[in-house]
Amino acid sequence: MNCGNVYYFKTTTSYELNSIYDIKTILIPLFENFPLNWVKFLDYLSFKKAIELKENDQLSKDKKLELIRELKNSMNTKRIDFSMPKSHNINITPYWLLGLIEGEGSFCLMNSKTFVVCFCISLIAPQAPLIEAIKEYLGALLIKNSNIKFFTSHEATGAEVESSQIILKKIFYINHREKRLENAKASLALSIRHIQFLAEEFIPMLQNLCFLTKKHKDFLDWAFIVSLIHAGKHTTDAGKNLILQISKGMNNKHLSTYKQIDKLEINPKLIDEVLNMEDKTKKV
Repeated sequence: MNCGNVYYFKTTTSYELNSIYDIKTILIPLFENFPLNWVKFLDYLSFKKAIELKENDQLSKDKKLELIRELKNSMNTKRIDFSMPKSHNINITPYWLLGLIEGEGSFCLMNSKTFVVCFCISLIAPQAPLIEAIKEYLGALLIKNSNIKFFTSHEATGAEVESSQIILKKIFYINHREKRLENAKASLALSIRHIQFLAEEFIPMLQNLCFLTKKHKDFLDWAFIVSLIHAGKHTTDAGKNLILQISKGMNNKHLSTYKQIDKLEINPKLIDEVLNMEDKTKKV
């Protein structure tokens, strides 16, 4: 963007853009050409309105401050009105989805006994339409590329359409979570645990994109775990051992702030042993 400043703190880094000129000539045109999806779009509209108020010579300084404070107190975590403009459309693209994953996504081994892997995105409850749009986007990817049989034509019978819906429900779960703290908001999560879809469709899609954060390390570890489970190698003692060791080094263990001295190092011989095994029966 060639503007703004980067500030470094002990454990965080922030990018800040405070120049009204740069905001008007660089930032706002950027978001006009690439509209944000859902709640962030509403915050952007409030932000843009605040800039317009600040530049309005017809208003007194006190009136500007009053109106801008009203906007500030209705944005971000203080927002209670989530009504979207009728003209706004949700637009899911591969790189938009990757950006959301890098910020809100989670790659994990859910159960170390049954070796269930999961990808999850969790958002506040008012963003339910966005979660549904993401599910539809990934579902379309599945229907387009997968070997799993789907019925999508207008000539499909009611039973065939119902069969497709059952398959989709087995792959995409949407869980509603009540708020745990008084000031918190209820949330919902889209999770995917279907090993065949993860290995054959979801992971290849992400492998074709360029991650920009340390989330890429989590993705690589998780994708390797998924490939081992998809090949049935978690049914062997060596495979189980390797998967558990990889999972113990994921997520927060990749942070630069993680201070544990004895970080786990995986024996290369164990990796070679598991990779050289014959594939077992793949899960479907």
